[in-house]
Amino acid sequence: MIIIVYIAISIINKAVERFDLDKKFMDVLAVLSVLFIILTDFHILSVPFFPLLTYFTSFVSFAIIGYFLSNNSFIFNRISANKSVLILFASSLLLYSYYICTYVVPLSMLSSGFVYLGYFTVIILAISSLVFLLLNTLTEQRL
Repeated sequence: MIIIVYIAISIINKAVERFDLDKKFMDVLAVLSVLFIILTDFHILSVPFFPLLTYFTSFVSFAIIGYFLSNNSFIFNRISANKSVLILFASSLLLYSYYICTYVVPLSMLSSGFVYLGYFTVIILAISSLVFLLLNTLTEQRL
């Protein structure tokens, strides 16, 4: 998923330059993408044809969120690269451990088989965002 986002970011960057899209417009698209994933995770949006549509539009949502994360500076620009890598790594490791311990293991034990939550959920969005920021920070700082 992260590789797809990296490829999509270069395409989105070219489209933004070519069509002179405003930064605020892309920020609004990123917020709408996060809302879309939240609404589909909590099954608020449910239409008979919607699962297939959700599957394809969720990839676009992840690409837009990746574009937003890669082009905005966060608090990590104000602290050293080593500290930001450590914070991002620890946060992603803790969130992934939480996901495994609270979702995957209990549901797998109940169903007597391996169960995973799916790609387009809020916790997967958070884990993916943290890992993406970690890789982006490592790439920029060449650590």
